[in-house]
Amino acid sequence: MTYLCPYCGNQFEDLPRLAIRCPYCGHRIILKARPAVVKVVKAR
Repeated sequence: MTYLCPYCGNQFEDLPRLAIRCPYCGHRIILKARPAVVKVVKAR
């Protein structure tokens, strides 16, 4: 998965850490991901 830096607009590959520095401009970026949501629906 590739990410886009919000400051300079360059793309870079997925990194395993949560907080990284952009390899192009040096700004700190915090990566966030939402867990997969599974909903259970009751049938009437």
